[in-house]
Amino acid sequence: MAELHYFGAQGRGQQIRYTLAEGGVEWTDVSAAFPASEDDKAKWLALGGNLTTNVPMLVMGGKAYTQSSAVLRHAARKGGLMPADEELQYQVDNIILAVDDFRTAAYKVIFPALKFTPDAEANALLKETNIPKHFKNFERLLGGPLACTPQHLALRTRCARSALILRHSISRAQHPTTAAPHHARPRGSTEGAPHSIAQLSIA
Repeated sequence: MAELHYFGAQGRGQQIRYTLAEGGVEWTDVSAAFPASEDDKAKWLALGGNLTTNVPMLVMGGKAYTQSSAVLRHAARKGGLMPADEELQYQVDNIILAVDDFRTAAYKVIFPALKFTPDAEANALLKETNIPKHFKNFERLLGGPLACTPQHLALRTRCARSALILRHSISRAQHPTTAAPHHARPRGSTEGAPHSIAQLSIA
């Protein structure tokens, strides 16, 4: 069974969890505390071999896969979710990078808040400029409005992150629980599935 090594949080690992669940790939969450201990860092380095960062890391078939966007694409291919058409592949890559642009802007608010030093100017810029700009761009790329309410910024962010999981499969994505192992819902099954990403739990 595959293992996803990451913190006990959503962050860069959540889109990979979404993709594994949607693709019917079973996996185990191997979570670490944040910030990571030296022992966890040493374990990640031994598994992934990356001298910069190794998580989120997917271990599958005896091989470790690192770099979040690369892991995301690999998980999508393993689950049969990546399109074969080159134009559609470009669209998926474009959406992934467009959301990364938004995440870069959002992290300027998120990390100061996590350190209990919120930046009022950055908060205002995100709310008044970056959210409208980036989400209008997501709607352009996805061909319609996102199924998210403006009252839930965190949920809207995850909606955008999940867009890449197959533009045609947004309404079928399932949010896995934090328990391990994860028994993914069979592809195409609608039993117990949310009608849209907006209905996913954000606990």
